[in-house]
Amino acid sequence: MYYRYFDKEKNRLKNYYKLLKISRDSDDELIHQHYQDLYESGKTTQETEEAYSILSIPEERDRYNRVYDRYNWDYGIQKNSLYEKAKPQNYGRILFIILLFVLLGFSTIAFFFFRAPEAGAPSTEISAPAENDTEPAETPANSEPEAPLAESEPVEEIPAQPAEETEAEAEPIVEAPAAIVISDELLVAYPSLEVLAGESGEFPTAQVTAGVNFRTAPSMDSTVISAVGTDESFSVLGKVGGWSYIYRDGQGYGWIGGKYIQYTH
Repeated sequence: MYYRYFDKEKNRLKNYYKLLKISRDSDDELIHQHYQDLYESGKTTQETEEAYSILSIPEERDRYNRVYDRYNWDYGIQKNSLYEKAKPQNYGRILFIILLFVLLGFSTIAFFFFRAPEAGAPSTEISAPAENDTEPAETPANSEPEAPLAESEPVEEIPAQPAEETEAEAEPIVEAPAAIVISDELLVAYPSLEVLAGESGEFPTAQVTAGVNFRTAPSMDSTVISAVGTDESFSVLGKVGGWSYIYRDGQGYGWIGGKYIQYTH
């Protein structure tokens, strides 16, 4: 039954009341009047002609109303029905928002105009010093004026002469190094020690070819004093059992492995 009033292009039921711009409860006189207005203004179309031909006949209009009501009910669009009277617009919310903005504006103006005045800045004016009421003491009539002070003659400045050097500049005193000797206790402890002193009593100077330990006794179990690098020089006093008895500045006497020694002087 829908197919008779169904618009296939728009896929929905034709709304004849909307085409004639009337409501569903309009009477026959209002239907004729709206159609006449459209006809005289030249706004009639094939769809408006079809709508008038259906709604102007009471039997056809009743049949269309039944179809239209059933269609709206089946597709859940009752609220979109043409015969439903337009609901009055709710202006209460709009008026409430306008009133709220007006109140905010008045409160802002009142805050700036009626707030407590701020404390004034301290005065920067400096009061003039009070005049001294005391008058200067009068000089006696028979007193003679004081003679002006004589201007002192400029004193010639004598340039300061450099002090004569009374003492010669002190030269840095270089302390002589302590004599390198082999103690008697060492000779008693190591009777097989080969002393390397030359004819003048000086000992040869040497370096090591690899880093070795500087020890307190000629054995691997003795305490290590420090390490000897390849760029360090020392004096060799003697040899015993593959060990060399040496002297290092700042370290004193000790033993290192003799196979790493390379003589330089």
